[in-house]
Amino acid sequence: MASPYGIIESSKSIIHEVTGKCKGYGFVKYRTADQAEKAIEAFTAQGLHSTLAKDSFKSKLKRLQDRSSANVYVSNLSPDIDEAGLVDLIKPHPVISARILRDTLTGQHKGAGFAR
Repeated sequence: MASPYGIIESSKSIIHEVTGKCKGYGFVKYRTADQAEKAIEAFTAQGLHSTLAKDSFKSKLKRLQDRSSANVYVSNLSPDIDEAGLVDLIKPHPVISARILRDTLTGQHKGAGFAR
């Protein structure tokens, strides 16, 4: 149904959890915006409702991510460890920044942190 309008990079039909049948809608990701526009025009001409989907927050973050570094979440940290101690745990890997999670009201250590 969607392939005549361009190169499909991914597609997903939305399936009902109980019946296992398609709910009647889905998503198609074309290689280019022009291909997507072409498909929307064709589907609309056929009387089908179609539009560009909005970027989800997750996909925006993925698109904007820094590919040269990663955030590492570390849990079960000893209550006496601080940011410098977290950096020591990550060595010999380079650390750009480190943060221990603390309760905003009490400042108490939550036993977890992030390093980048």
